[in-house]
Amino acid sequence: NPTTSNNLGEISGTVTFVGQWPATGDIQVSAWASWPPAGPPAAASEVFTSGINSQTYKIEGLSKGDYPVLTLGWRDPANPQGALVLGVYWANADSAGVDATGMPNVTPAAINISSDKLNWNNVDMKANLNVVP
Repeated sequence: NPTTSNNLGEISGTVTFVGQWPATGDIQVSAWASWPPAGPPAAASEVFTSGINSQTYKIEGLSKGDYPVLTLGWRDPANPQGALVLGVYWANADSAGVDATGMPNVTPAAINISSDKLNWNNVDMKANLNVVP
């Protein structure tokens, strides 16, 4: 069992999935230490269960610091190095236009894990499953 510390934070919320679930591949939430995302994520949630259109997630054990972007990603088992972004956490989705894939043109909302706020709850996102081929 992993031990918890008063110095570690977590991010949790609900994901609403829109569109048809892909036949293969894994979908999960990832927290990134840079924007744009590069390399492996700093941390990730458990993989979501296919076919359920509203699910909760939790990313635990986060070190204090800035996480400039939280993404919902799908990974193709045939191409594990490439991943598609299905959604991003942002502050105000209603004010953004969309790009050619239907994803919002937004700057992600950063999450800062600090002594003042270790736990970020209700970080809700929407996953656009229609971008998966």
